Amino acid sequence: MQREELGEQIAPHHNFSRKYNKIVTPSGGEGGIRTHGTLAGSTVFETAPFDHSGTSPRFLGGGADLDGVGLKRKSLSAKKCEIFKLLFRQVRDDPENAAIPQKTGQPMPVLIGALAHPALRMRLAPEAIKAPPLDGRLLGGAMAGIAPDRFPAFEPGAGHVPAWETPWTDQLRRYAEILSLETREIGGREVLGIGDDRGDGHWQPELAAAIADWLLDRLADRPAPSLRPRLPMIASWIASRLRAEAETGHLPQIGPSGAERVREATWDEPYADYFSVESHVLHQRRHRGDWSPDMRRAVFVSGDATVVLPWDPVRDRVMLIDQFRPGPVARGDAQPWLYETIAGRVDAGETPEQAALREGVEEAGLGISRLIPGPHNYPSPGAMAEFLYLYIGIADLPDETAGFGGLEIEDEDIRSHVIPRADLTRMAMTGELRNGPLLTLALWLELNHARLRAEFDARQAD
Repeated sequence: MQREELGEQIAPHHNFSRKYNKIVTPSGGEGGIRTHGTLAGSTVFETAPFDHSGTSPRFLGGGADLDGVGLKRKSLSAKKCEIFKLLFRQVRDDPENAAIPQKTGQPMPVLIGALAHPALRMRLAPEAIKAPPLDGRLLGGAMAGIAPDRFPAFEPGAGHVPAWETPWTDQLRRYAEILSLETREIGGREVLGIGDDRGDGHWQPELAAAIADWLLDRLADRPAPSLRPRLPMIASWIASRLRAEAETGHLPQIGPSGAERVREATWDEPYADYFSVESHVLHQRRHRGDWSPDMRRAVFVSGDATVVLPWDPVRDRVMLIDQFRPGPVARGDAQPWLYETIAGRVDAGETPEQAALREGVEEAGLGISRLIPGPHNYPSPGAMAEFLYLYIGIADLPDETAGFGGLEIEDEDIRSHVIPRADLTRMAMTGELRNGPLLTLALWLELNHARLRAEFDARQAD
């Protein structure tokens, strides 16, 4: 524990008298911690010189024997003893530098909910001490530390909420600033980790901890206000990285042999808005076994996306959408409206399948009853980190299904079309489909529609 943190821990809790402020060694030398008052409020602490020949200091006037920092004075509470143990370990091990700075006067926060979970607590406040619980319960908070403004609500009353008390660390302070977290007073205690979210769901501590690591390590030099509006996409990107790690470990290894095949020399983020661009300097193990020189590579970061082609196996028809795309405009394409599938980003905290079902409703007002996985892939791995999850979505597609859709808050202007599946195949073969994911699913469905239709009929018969 750092001295600065220790000083913050002692002062708010205790109102000891001066008789506890001296240390003597077995040889009789005096030293210890002097105070300009009691150990409370904005007390100033400093150390006095003492004899270094001794090995086991003890308090004068209090009878608190610190033999091996084993406090025995019964009048001290367990918590006070623990704090003094920490203090005197430092005095014993580093007497020359065991000064405790002036306390700032800011009360120590009490961490609850997601912040009290080891996944975040050990990252943000590793020296936190277990404190008496709060009487009440937490509501919601499934997206705490994953999405902005989604920390749980606190409801006083029956129940006990575990709590941990900690001094403000640099990491905790920065994290709270990025997440717009402020302490709230509950029963005379300054509590951190409370919001107004009451939604249901299952909290994902691994994801929340990985997001915290990214914010505090990779993006440590970025101003907190610049990160706050980017939180949804940062969280989506971190969730994509966790999925990649979980889903690819079992794949057969291609490329050069060996466990270590890529080394990262430097990382930077020269562009960061809704999407971002990462700049990497990498070394790769080459096929002949040696290592490459520095390779500078820029990667466009957008997070994973889900793509679903609605198919009605009874009528054998599909739904397409068309919408404006800026990519063709940047290229100088005279036709920037493209036929596409329903698609969208996989938000942090949801699965690709959940994203596909959500996008069906948002973009086309369409309920999809079943998802059939297609060929998931990287559409352009030389420059983009985007990974696409492709699905055929079983849906009911009568004529009146076609119409208009999209979210106005995302400036989406989408028109949907219902056409025979055979027409989709013809459009793919004649070059009318210029959207890669749609082209992939159109050809995949042509190859697999008979098998899928037989499986559908078998399900209907059951």
